[in-house]
Amino acid sequence: MLGTTGGPVALRPALQVLAACVFYAVCDVLILATIRGAEAAAGIDPAAQPWIGPAWAVGAVYLSLGLPALLLLPQYGRRGLADWRQALPYAAIWLASMIALYGAFARLGTVLGAILQSTRGLIAIGLGVALAAAGFEHLEQRVAPGVLVRRGLAAAAMIFAVWLYVR
Repeated sequence: MLGTTGGPVALRPALQVLAACVFYAVCDVLILATIRGAEAAAGIDPAAQPWIGPAWAVGAVYLSLGLPALLLLPQYGRRGLADWRQALPYAAIWLASMIALYGAFARLGTVLGAILQSTRGLIAIGLGVALAAAGFEHLEQRVAPGVLVRRGLAAAAMIFAVWLYVR
């Protein structure tokens, strides 16, 4: 529904998108399992301390990925101190957003958390339309009215999915 050409999607890209969706879903389920494991290992009561388990799980995931990445820094991370200083606010916001995402999964469950996370596409559609209308076509190109209609239908489907799930 979000394609820009209006034509049919070829089989190979459709299968690639489907595979990506399946792997994302599996990762989301594993996020919740990681949170529950962290809470059990640390003896955390999620009702009393709802953000501790997600924070522990984010720490475990990012340390397990970050430590090996540190070994690659001498070869691939040749940046000046100014570059690292500029990246730090983005990294901090990303870390906070991952703790919030894990927290949402822990509080709401994987399915509702993923559905609500997907609604960021609604914001992207609105921002894209606003940017294009304001003349920022270098950031977001204008699209044909038919594409806008399809995006609107996709947004309505997402809102409907949220409504169905929480109903």
